[in-house]
Amino acid sequence: MLTKELAAALIGAALGCATTAAVAGDIAISAQIPYDVTIPPNADSATVQKAYNVFSWNLFIAANWVASPTMRGEADTSKPFSGSGARVWETYKDTSEVFTTPPTRPTSWNQWSEAVPAYCPADAKADQGQRTAVLSEIGKQDPVIDGTVQPMSGKLGYLVDQNGERVWIDVRMNKPAFDFIYDNKYYDANVQNAAQKTLLFPNSGDNATRTVGPINVKPAWKVMGKGDDPSTFYTRDAYLVDAPAQKCRKVQVGLVAFHYTVKTTSAKQWIWGTFEHKSNAPSCAPWDYDNPKATCRIDWKQSRYSFADPNCPDCAMNALPTPATAQKPVQVVRIIPIPPEVQALNQEAAALLKGTVWENYELLNTQFPADPSQLYGNPWPTALANAALETYNQGTTPWDQTSSCLGCHFLAPTTAQPYGNYFADFVFQFAHAKPFPPQ
Repeated sequence: MLTKELAAALIGAALGCATTAAVAGDIAISAQIPYDVTIPPNADSATVQKAYNVFSWNLFIAANWVASPTMRGEADTSKPFSGSGARVWETYKDTSEVFTTPPTRPTSWNQWSEAVPAYCPADAKADQGQRTAVLSEIGKQDPVIDGTVQPMSGKLGYLVDQNGERVWIDVRMNKPAFDFIYDNKYYDANVQNAAQKTLLFPNSGDNATRTVGPINVKPAWKVMGKGDDPSTFYTRDAYLVDAPAQKCRKVQVGLVAFHYTVKTTSAKQWIWGTFEHKSNAPSCAPWDYDNPKATCRIDWKQSRYSFADPNCPDCAMNALPTPATAQKPVQVVRIIPIPPEVQALNQEAAALLKGTVWENYELLNTQFPADPSQLYGNPWPTALANAALETYNQGTTPWDQTSSCLGCHFLAPTTAQPYGNYFADFVFQFAHAKPFPPQ
């Protein structure tokens, strides 16, 4: 575990790359995706961390602006932030649109190329970009969300809520990320193999040039059911696809988590921010860090959680499902509580977002490369986990926490052979590429 002194030294090493930005700003209700973090000169470690967290909130707000009805990835600035409609990030390219099955050249940025199953009702295919989502566990097809299994958790690593429904996960990319893949034909595994090199996105998020860098987002949805209050969630209609049975079940889903990563000039190892709905799960009470034998005491602050039962305080925490428990709710607990300074920033954001569903979401923290000159970047904070997206990688105490954004994504390979020899710039999507047939 890093000492506070070493952490401050690592964060200080990053300041030389960040001080070209203007003085750190505040949370703003703006449709403009922030270009890069802004840090004042001679900032201490707390000021640096706050600057990254302000950046996260500003990106979250801009990405959740109402989307343009005509141009993917752009905001409709004629509408207020609280307006109705799909959000900007929902119009980003889905991974399956870029890395297709069977392998084909992706459609251009502003085209939609979903392949909604034929047995779904007609309105599942209507109104591209603003339409009812289609969520499927098998076959990742836009706007299909196939992920019910959390990364690094094995085949049973899905999350079941208190109503016995699984959580659904998606991954999308903005235009700068898509353009890099599209322009270089990295959607073809043969091209990745021929390159025989590490694939690096451009560090294009830049305050000086007012350029937005490559962004990837990972949202998670739960089915609205008994005991849920949809008015407190960002919701949309969705079809849940049962591919083996060839059935579609129409439901209302609510956003429970939102993870983003963006590459900037000051953070070539990307900036990683993660948000959750406030009713997801309780946290462990603040830890006594001087007592290495301390155990989690659950801090029950609400009477209703999406992923925890206050009436079962002795239920096993964050237990990975087994074949015998596959349909049973998971008792989720956030092992590392949200730091007090982040909670204070969240209160500021909630006041700005008062009267919208977005006041019900909170930032957990932002991880960033404290020393971008190093390949790994020396991430700070060293551990960061989203209870709805990394439920089973939290460990049981802060000392055995295994979830780190950079730590996990540092393992991302390209598809070049031999597999695993080349680094994919912390982006696992490259591994979805398939070899195109010979011309």
